[in-house]
Amino acid sequence: MAFDLQPVHRTPVHRAGPRKSPALVGPAANILALQRTAGNRAVSGILAVQRQSVTVGPVGVNNRRISVPMPVGVTLQGTVPSRQTVTWSLVAGTAAIDSGTTIDTTGRVTLGATQQGGIIGIRADDPGGSGAADTAEVLLIMAPGSIASTSETGGAEAHSYGANFRHTFAAQGGGSGAGCRGGLVNEFFPAVPDPINTRHRMPDTPFGPFILKTNHPSRVTEGWGIDSSGEMIGHDEVTIGRATINIRPFVANTSNPAPADIQSASFSVTQDLRSLEVPTNAWRDAFASPEHVRGLRETSPGAPEFFVNANGVEHTDPYTGVAAVRNAQAATPTVAVSTPGAPNTVAITAESTPTGAPIRYRIVGAALGCRIDATTGELTIGTRTGTVRVRATIGKSFDEVAVTITS
Repeated sequence: MAFDLQPVHRTPVHRAGPRKSPALVGPAANILALQRTAGNRAVSGILAVQRQSVTVGPVGVNNRRISVPMPVGVTLQGTVPSRQTVTWSLVAGTAAIDSGTTIDTTGRVTLGATQQGGIIGIRADDPGGSGAADTAEVLLIMAPGSIASTSETGGAEAHSYGANFRHTFAAQGGGSGAGCRGGLVNEFFPAVPDPINTRHRMPDTPFGPFILKTNHPSRVTEGWGIDSSGEMIGHDEVTIGRATINIRPFVANTSNPAPADIQSASFSVTQDLRSLEVPTNAWRDAFASPEHVRGLRETSPGAPEFFVNANGVEHTDPYTGVAAVRNAQAATPTVAVSTPGAPNTVAITAESTPTGAPIRYRIVGAALGCRIDATTGELTIGTRTGTVRVRATIGKSFDEVAVTITS
């Protein structure tokens, strides 16, 4: 039997050698190369540094100052640059975080109904555990609810009577005034002429027309700030010009036979204090209405004083205006004529208020041969009978007394 022999085609067999890893490129190759040369410990340190270089922030906030409770229509929102993924939280500063105060996953804050004023922080953290974080501070400002106390902070300038006063406020609801830090308080006098202005002419005070100067009641650039103790920053002036005050209309004498009552020589204006809501810049209703009183009195003869009063705290100044004269009298209202070589004399006296003002004396009308010492008031009687009138004078204020001369 014959066979046709054909060549047999065999698939070659390749024996497996050591398996090669895929080639590494980029940062991974760099790290592997560094690992071969520097060791695992160095690489771990470098990787930790890379993790710590994650950037968070800066945290922004739409309202750095905001009233509490939060005004209607106002939001408090924390933000970070786009493409940053962060975890939001609130941290206490000078104010604790109220149980009702929260922040959501978008950085929006809801303030609790009993949240107190002060500084809180809106914090953003890297959720990857790098420790990167940033915080923005927000000042929460409570509205003042009352005046806790008032103190005098110094006298007025030399040309005025009065003083400067400063209030310390309590927060709305009776809390500490420290929660009102950063707030603004301004004044408004509702009963004066032209109340929405800074100058108010009051025509009918016991001392004549008086111009009251005030802050502009609607400008948010005017008023007084509140510090961390609840005290107003600056002072409230309650003054009046010294030249305005004249005691003579209140002293009875010949030149003023029907004087005004010095016991009612005062006037009062009501000052409404209003606080500013932020960031709406709306003035709230008055939370306190202290009285400002200005007046003249004479509690002891010859010692008149001017007083001012703010919220019940009083300041007094000695009266320094023009003096008045009163109570002119003769030591002997009836006296005989003088005889040759033996003249009779009568002492004429008067009082001044304030005490110590110089008084001048003179005879008015017929002298009947009498003469008077203008400084001492000693009247020397002449030789004719009748009545002489002696006038005691301080400027335009005068009082008179009659002396009858008999034969």
